[in-house]
Amino acid sequence: MLDIDSAGALASQAAPLPLPTPDAHAYIVYTSGSTGQPKGVLQNHRNVLHNIFVHTQFLNITPSDRLTLLSSRASAQAMTGIFSALLNGAALHPFDLRTRGLAELAAWLIEDEVSIYHSSASIFRELADTSLGDMTASSLRAVKLGSEPVSRKDVARFQNRFPPDCVFVNALSSTETGTIRQYRVGHDTHIEGDAVPVGYAMPDKEVVLLDESGEPIASGGVGEICVRSRYLAIGYWQNPELTQRTFVTDRDDPTIRLYRTGDLGRMGADGCLVCVGRKDSRVKVRGNRVDVSEIEVALLGHDAVKQAAVVERQDDHGRARLVAFIVAARTAEALRPPALREYLGARLPRHMIPAAFVLVDEVPRTPAGKVDRTALPAWRATSGEGGPPRDLLETQLADIWADLLRLDAVAIGDDFFELGGDSLLAVEMAIRVEKACGVSPPLHDLSSELTIDRLARAIVDHESRSTRAPLTAVQTGGTRRPFFFAHGAVASDGFYCRGLARALGPDRPFYALQPHGLDGKPLPSSIERMAADRLDALLAVQPKGPYLLGGFCAGGAIVLEMARELEKRGERVEIVVLIDTNAANARFRAWRRLVDGAAFALRLSPMTRRALFRRGRTFLRGLKRASGRGVSEAALFVAKKPYSVLRGARTHTDAPAREPSDPRLLVWLEYHHALDDYVPARYPGRIVLFRSNHLERKTPGNFAAGWQHVCDSLEVHEIAGDHQTCVTTHVDELGTKIRGYLDAIS
Repeated sequence: MLDIDSAGALASQAAPLPLPTPDAHAYIVYTSGSTGQPKGVLQNHRNVLHNIFVHTQFLNITPSDRLTLLSSRASAQAMTGIFSALLNGAALHPFDLRTRGLAELAAWLIEDEVSIYHSSASIFRELADTSLGDMTASSLRAVKLGSEPVSRKDVARFQNRFPPDCVFVNALSSTETGTIRQYRVGHDTHIEGDAVPVGYAMPDKEVVLLDESGEPIASGGVGEICVRSRYLAIGYWQNPELTQRTFVTDRDDPTIRLYRTGDLGRMGADGCLVCVGRKDSRVKVRGNRVDVSEIEVALLGHDAVKQAAVVERQDDHGRARLVAFIVAARTAEALRPPALREYLGARLPRHMIPAAFVLVDEVPRTPAGKVDRTALPAWRATSGEGGPPRDLLETQLADIWADLLRLDAVAIGDDFFELGGDSLLAVEMAIRVEKACGVSPPLHDLSSELTIDRLARAIVDHESRSTRAPLTAVQTGGTRRPFFFAHGAVASDGFYCRGLARALGPDRPFYALQPHGLDGKPLPSSIERMAADRLDALLAVQPKGPYLLGGFCAGGAIVLEMARELEKRGERVEIVVLIDTNAANARFRAWRRLVDGAAFALRLSPMTRRALFRRGRTFLRGLKRASGRGVSEAALFVAKKPYSVLRGARTHTDAPAREPSDPRLLVWLEYHHALDDYVPARYPGRIVLFRSNHLERKTPGNFAAGWQHVCDSLEVHEIAGDHQTCVTTHVDELGTKIRGYLDAIS
């Protein structure tokens, strides 16, 4: 050790420094740390000189050459550049990338007439992709890359932008071994596949591929790349245990040692080696071994990808996820996750496609120019694209996804794979959807983008509406009386009925009455006519009572009218189960009769009659509120409002509103108008009403939702969830309560 303060005095001493032997220590140089904690590698003079000899021989370095020095001065790559220049009488040209940046690099190479370029693949890509990246006019005759996987697109960059007499060299090397393989590429070389080989043997560096137990790999197999040589590093500074574990002395020749590089490779029949990644870059994701470098090479083949780094990250629930960080070469539109998944799907197995793609401005590097994976930004699965579910089917799917992916909520525009899903989870998701909805989701139609809204639409479209019967047998068999249920899912389909039928017990036949309009035919003009049309389908299954009926939302109004008609025919209806069905119009029967009479006498159109009923209903509600504040308030209200009721009806036009582009929404609007116009008559039978919190908010203070004006035998229960989740997320709880009533009747 030398004291730097006294270095000048030492230099002035007359005594010459001792001449080192070939086996004497030359320097300690640290590894990059890209695969873990940096390690101090101890080299002797013999090894350094041998590496310079190989570098000189294969690049034909002469005193007229000018070599780059782009990496950290304390790296193995710098040692090769420094001594290759000095020991051959060539010029060494340092360029500080940190202070000058990549933008100046191309102009600097031309200005300094550099002939041999040496860097990592990442820096080369930046050079080739800059606006000044056309190097055809430069003095370069050799471009050597190392430290990172090289892709076929890197070769294309070289062939398109560098001088025709320049050669491209892909090298495999390490701080412990120096260069062990090289692959030379010319302008007419064709590369098969995405990865560029690391090539053929170097002098005195034998490469063998071994398995985990140290046995040779069969021809064509993948094994760890191990180097047998006399010219390997002495070991690791102050780490004898790691040295002994990594460097193994040959049993037959003590001058030869074996070094396990940690790289994985496959040897061709001609002796050409292809590096397929590192052991420490292999991660296990849902039971599959994945090499992230292979994914990176595939991504780098995409025209819109400038840089890529893939890492394993843990989601909020501790599950391993592959995350790709990407620097865009051009517009980010081409890098939308669905497009990238489709691109990778043609090149990699499904389990190797990342769960998320994150666009970044740059990929961080170590001082040696390698990708610094530890410095990549944090990532977590997020949800929120497109808003919450809009109908019952979307709610069912969102519940399944949230449970499967362990998320609090899922939005309809969230992509399944971006949220952390993979091929195995997709299969499990499909099984759950089939169990909950009774249909197998057509995932093959959604290979590029799998979202809640697209999946729901595909399921509905997959089920042929044109051939759907008005009555569907959801659950058959059993000895109990069947339960007929109008599911009311007018914007999608009643797939939730499968879960409800299951909750009622396996011995209860369950028939779902389909809403009108889903077959493309015109809707009947009123709830009463819809009920009459569906009653024929019910009677075809059960001609005689007693009957058990139920309905959700608009379906509840329809089954009530069916029950009234059955009672008129002398049949007995044991129970009508209503779920979130409103009967707020029940107390406006007198006003409805008055409006119907006026409409008949004045020959008003149906739309005008409907508008008059609604405005009068609003007036009566306002009058009730005003009366509660006193007689004077009521008188003032009556004096002002009647004219507006008549004016609103008179100015109402019959011009149809612009139809929605989605036919399902049009059906929903027609049902909405029919329900808004529906006034239930008195019903002598028994009604059990289940109300969600959603309906309570819409009709505060009216817990019976108007049904107390319809029948005397009424029971009301509040259930968990809102208008959609009460029959999807909480269907088991609802089904258990309904089952108690049905079993008691039986």
